[in-house]
Amino acid sequence: MCRPSGWRPVSRASLSCLDCVSSVHEGVARRLAEFESFVTLDYARIDALRGRLDFVDCGHPPILHYHRKSRRCEPLRGKNIPLGFSDKETYEQMSVPYEDGDMFVFCSDGVTETRSRDGDLFGQDRLIALAESAGASGDPEEVAKAIRAALTEFAEGDRVGDDLT
Repeated sequence: MCRPSGWRPVSRASLSCLDCVSSVHEGVARRLAEFESFVTLDYARIDALRGRLDFVDCGHPPILHYHRKSRRCEPLRGKNIPLGFSDKETYEQMSVPYEDGDMFVFCSDGVTETRSRDGDLFGQDRLIALAESAGASGDPEEVAKAIRAALTEFAEGDRVGDDLT
């Protein structure tokens, strides 16, 4: 089995989002810097018993927290930099409470950076408005379908996003 240098096993009982990201960071940060590359990510865990989302944001587009009661989206963004920018980075974990019926929308920058034929970006504001509108259905699959349909329409059938996730 091949393991990156700096890799260390972590007990599953104590494995937090921060533990996971820190372990990956230790194993790949220097290598990414050597390649003059970086990786953005959101690593999250839903704690259904406590009604809480724990996450570590590493320069990725914000997670959208759709609040069922208010029918509004709140962007959740950390202050961490992407993996590979600095091997000395210390990452921070954030936690937010949620209630029954709330949803979280995760996406790659391919969603917000999809361009129209005129060169306009789909952007964060359009995504938030769309998630708020589609979120009222209460069905995450419907939200995902609405986002895909809106991106295809926005790009007028042209290639949608570089990494549409």
